[in-house]
Amino acid sequence: MAAYLCPPAVIHGEHAVETSQIVAEVRDRHPHAAWAPRIDGIAAGTGIETRGWMLPLEAAVAPGNGNGGGLRAFGIGSAQEALARDGFTQQDVDRAIAALEAIPGPQTVQERTAPAWEAVQSYGERAARGALQIAGLDAADIDCLITSHSTTPALPGLDIALANKLPLRDDVMLLPATQWACIAGTRSLALAADLVAADPDRVVLVVISEALSTTYQPGDDTLESLIVRLLFADTAVAAVVTG
Repeated sequence: MAAYLCPPAVIHGEHAVETSQIVAEVRDRHPHAAWAPRIDGIAAGTGIETRGWMLPLEAAVAPGNGNGGGLRAFGIGSAQEALARDGFTQQDVDRAIAALEAIPGPQTVQERTAPAWEAVQSYGERAARGALQIAGLDAADIDCLITSHSTTPALPGLDIALANKLPLRDDVMLLPATQWACIAGTRSLALAADLVAADPDRVVLVVISEALSTTYQPGDDTLESLIVRLLFADTAVAAVVTG
């Protein structure tokens, strides 16, 4: 039994981030990295001049809302004891602790993913509605919804979020495919084809929404992290599969 794939709706990240911006940010942050002399060639080798992110570059490199940097991990007491052992006077210890507490720390996981998760839901909904419009269908026509969003882990996931945002039927089948990550698109389409083969009257909506910019780690100076910075974009895509 044949399965038919309608043209997809693709929603690109609305914030254009230039490769030159990323190169400048990384070079300024890691001037002594082993790959620093080759960064221009590495960036040019990707063939990418710009990419769309759901959030601006400033959001990916911003410090966390809390100060203290490493003090949050080790505790003020431990830092005070270490300074006292090294011969610092109490006045010097207090001055050093105050200075360390004023240093902005990195963003927490929650600070990074919370706004991205909101964007993933919004972009996913837009892609889903676009796919329905392309297919000439209403949300009530959907029998099965397959979703993935591996870059913004959340429970409940995108399937439940879209079920609350779209007027889907109460008996719609929800199949979250988050664990499939990078291959979620192709595997979701294969699953949709199997579902349609089992029931030619079944209508399946596939929605993938990823904020890959959340993998941008400002403090990581490895070559792998640099390549990830230069390659990834944020996108939501949706398509209808029918019999």
